[in-house]
Amino acid sequence: MAAVMQARQSARQQKKCLVYLQAVDEILNFQAPYTFTQKLHRSLLQVPSLTKTKRLPGLGCVHVGMEMRLTTTLAIPWAVQDATGTVLEIQTNRDYREDLPEIRLEELPVAVIIRLHDCEHVFLPSNCANRASYIPSCSACKEKRESLKGVFAVEPITRSWRYDGPELDGQFINIKRTHIPLAPGKVLPLCGMQGMTAEPGLVAHWVLPPRLEHDIKWLICYVILSRVPSLKQLVSIGLSSKIREIIESGPPEGLVQCFTTLFADKIKETKVAAVAAQRRLGW
Repeated sequence: MAAVMQARQSARQQKKCLVYLQAVDEILNFQAPYTFTQKLHRSLLQVPSLTKTKRLPGLGCVHVGMEMRLTTTLAIPWAVQDATGTVLEIQTNRDYREDLPEIRLEELPVAVIIRLHDCEHVFLPSNCANRASYIPSCSACKEKRESLKGVFAVEPITRSWRYDGPELDGQFINIKRTHIPLAPGKVLPLCGMQGMTAEPGLVAHWVLPPRLEHDIKWLICYVILSRVPSLKQLVSIGLSSKIREIIESGPPEGLVQCFTTLFADKIKETKVAAVAAQRRLGW
């Protein structure tokens, strides 16, 4: 929901047509009446976990000028998972009305062209119209090459995954999904934010899976709170008394013991070295 709402807001602010891209799912090892299969396809699109769907979302929202991120690695070391870029063009086999506020394509685009942020690599052919290949001495080739830095064509890819929803009564089916591996750049799952500093801030949705152990829930709270430089840069949605109890319970004993085991000797050595340095420097 956060991804859809952020995409809509971005399209309205930039006054661009928001294009909805629906994943194409093929059920491989299951046969059922049409009405049941139709409901099943709807359920497949509603699976939120990109880990379960092999990094391919069920629904994509994109517009020209939108900041996007790659949901999977396409070209090492540039076009990697969670790398961000700005949409330059949506290439389709059929034209669509860009004067509409929103539209759903009947088929996937040929490619979504993005410019990767902080990327100087040239992925596309950079020869000018007068050359069969790139010539360094040609000024037109140089100019085109400069304009193509970081420009990357994100094409539909296909991956297989397993679905085990409640309507299958404990069974699973194999799904082959084809989609564009893109998602809004500023909407991230918690695992994608580890080691990241959220600038200029973070809107956190405090929705924790109910079956998780208490220790894991505390770690989730820790990661969310430690992504921003200050609490003034954090906006919380769904922050309840239960979340407060988890935070105030303190770190899990196992985690504290693990830190003691790993770093106790290092802490002692650091303190001794700090005292020696103070004496040496006359502090």
